[in-house]
Amino acid sequence: MQQRLIWIGLLSRTNGVFDAKTGSAVSTFRDKWGFVGEPVVTASVYKRLDALTHSHGRLPTSCVSPRRSLCVDLTQRVLRLVQKGTTILTTDARFGTPQHPTAKGVFHVYRKDLHHISSVYKTPMPYALFFNGGSAVHFSHYFVVDGYYGASHGCVNIRDLAVAKLLFRVTKLGTPVVIYAS
Repeated sequence: MQQRLIWIGLLSRTNGVFDAKTGSAVSTFRDKWGFVGEPVVTASVYKRLDALTHSHGRLPTSCVSPRRSLCVDLTQRVLRLVQKGTTILTTDARFGTPQHPTAKGVFHVYRKDLHHISSVYKTPMPYALFFNGGSAVHFSHYFVVDGYYGASHGCVNIRDLAVAKLLFRVTKLGTPVVIYAS
């Protein structure tokens, strides 16, 4: 179970003990996927965790480049910052709806805008890394407030402001953005 929590970015190492860090990771997992109750691993929780980690943490080959890339897993609802095939950071992400989907494919950051406001939806998109038309990886206050009960209009929303700032700082124009379902 701990290894599977590592594969989805909720735990950093295994120790074979259900300790406080493991309990916190299980609580986060349960919250993210809509399980209510105590931080225990029921059969239904493990079944969901197992289904989400069938790839055993392997990244698509398009994520494993000789440079830095942003790898967005629509299935696991995460964005990974990957450097030379090694995941440096994993963070929660949310995406578009069926009416406004987040496009799958390999894109590249073509524009950065620190204080962007959507011209269509009039919503703030701070720390925006544009990769496909008007779609960007960006911080979303609405993701902070609504969690996974909300959605974007095709963007990749980040709810951790410090992570959004870091991504904005370390991501160069031309950085690959790989969006896939595991």
